Amino acid sequence: MKSSSFIIVRAILAVVLMVGFYLLALGIALGLLWIPYAELVYAHRITPKLAIIRLLGGVAILWATTKWRRRLTFTGAAYARRYCMLDFCRRCPRDSASS
Repeated sequence: MKSSSFIIVRAILAVVLMVGFYLLALGIALGLLWIPYAELVYAHRITPKLAIIRLLGGVAILWATTKWRRRLTFTGAAYARRYCMLDFCRRCPRDSASS
């Protein structure tokens, strides 16, 4: 029972850390995107170089955090090579010295 509860705690911790990472990235990106707007609204001026750097940084962070949604698919020869490698490993006898 203790090992299964330990695995559950580790799984919950992994999910919390992942959500925390994405919330932190979202907060930093939104902060970087908000600073040029706030500078324009509250200071009635804008620094072009800093605004461009902040906007590019915010967009880069948002783009990098959404990139994981792309699925990796193998087609044609690449798929055949990977399947053959897996099939070969499956058919290999186990090392008798390790048992």
